[in-house]
Amino acid sequence: AAPSHTRPIFVRPGVTTSATGSAYVEYGATKVLCSVFGPLPATAPTSALASTVPPTDAAAGLSVDFLRATPETAALAFPPGAGAASATFTFAALDPAGAPGQLDSGAAEMVRDALRGVILGGRYPGALWKVAIAVLEDDGGSVAAAVSAAGLALGDAGVEVRGIVAGVEVVVLRSGEVVVDPGRGRGAG
Repeated sequence: AAPSHTRPIFVRPGVTTSATGSAYVEYGATKVLCSVFGPLPATAPTSALASTVPPTDAAAGLSVDFLRATPETAALAFPPGAGAASATFTFAALDPAGAPGQLDSGAAEMVRDALRGVILGGRYPGALWKVAIAVLEDDGGSVAAAVSAAGLALGDAGVEVRGIVAGVEVVVLRSGEVVVDPGRGRGAG
């Protein structure tokens, strides 16, 4: 039978000082770190695989990088033995432009689409907000966890938004049963 409850969730905003805003989220064993930079000039560089909506004279732009980190990269951000509640992070070690790992443009686009509807872009005309996401461990639901981390990081950065954004994964099994937050190996197959 499919699980009837979600995995434990842990959230912590403000985990790095190298960004305008940041957040760390755990959905069970899935661990995601997000940093937000901005508002930046419209000419600020973005990575080639970022999902970007350029700024206009009337509204802010949004660029999202989604990095599936390697174990070596993840260890830089989340050192072994450092508890989530006390860990501090340096996102510079996870710069998507130079970090080992795999940039996922499809996941970046999903996160970008979730965030575009909540950011009050008209408050930042011509500016660019950059969102950098690193999936440190993936036990399923990494995009949902990334949306939640990005929403928290936007709040930590003081970005004006229409409301709170959070992500959840929902799966419909062949039997028709709906499972919320299936994760890997939790009956979603």
